[in-house]
Amino acid sequence: RHTRFRGVTGVQPCALPICNWGFPAMGLEGAAWATTLSRVLAAVVIMGIVAFGPRLRSFGLLLWRQSDVCRATLLRILRLGLPASVQYLAETSAFSLAALMIGPLGADHLAAVALSSGLFFVPMVCGMSLTFVMSPLTSMARSAGDEVALGKTLKNGFPLAWVVGILLVSTMYPATYLLHLLGQPERVVELAGPYLRIVTLSMLPIMVFQALRQFSEGLEIMFPPLVVGLIMIPLNIFGNWLLIHGNWG
Repeated sequence: RHTRFRGVTGVQPCALPICNWGFPAMGLEGAAWATTLSRVLAAVVIMGIVAFGPRLRSFGLLLWRQSDVCRATLLRILRLGLPASVQYLAETSAFSLAALMIGPLGADHLAAVALSSGLFFVPMVCGMSLTFVMSPLTSMARSAGDEVALGKTLKNGFPLAWVVGILLVSTMYPATYLLHLLGQPERVVELAGPYLRIVTLSMLPIMVFQALRQFSEGLEIMFPPLVVGLIMIPLNIFGNWLLIHGNWG
């Protein structure tokens, strides 16, 4: 369906999409295109800022030479980046695994997980972002050989993670009783409420884990958080299998 606009002359615009005032109703695909196009725009804008910004253009983002490729730097990026990728996979896979394993219960259950994951993801990312600064602070203190600054980063960032986690739980938990205001189907809201309330309790351990992980990564100690992240994924799968369908009951 196209939304058409009749001009002041009363002449109907041509039927070609480029001449229409409005866009077709694409449903879920439309949401996907909107998300993709916004990300493309963000990438183009930040490339322009880095390439031509007064303080950044001297690094020559668009001026590549063969000598710029450094094997040691690439290997270091991969060595530090791959374990971090596994950690994010462990964090974000929780809802994906739940959706995959709860699907057989029906469309309403699947919709409830999708609604809950969307509402949970935003405050989780905001909370985690507060801990990201611990990694560069730790790295700078380590490079300077400043043990005092390292201790301060840990002993201030760790309790801050607790405070932020408690604040997120205390605000999100009562908010789960307001899901009916979102205009979702009654059955979906009925299922999403208890699910989201229980999952909200995980916000505190997520924040604690992230703070210590960022500190560890700032020291370039990647293996312990990597092992924990790898353990979390099968543990989550086993917990879903055990508790969703009542196995071993």
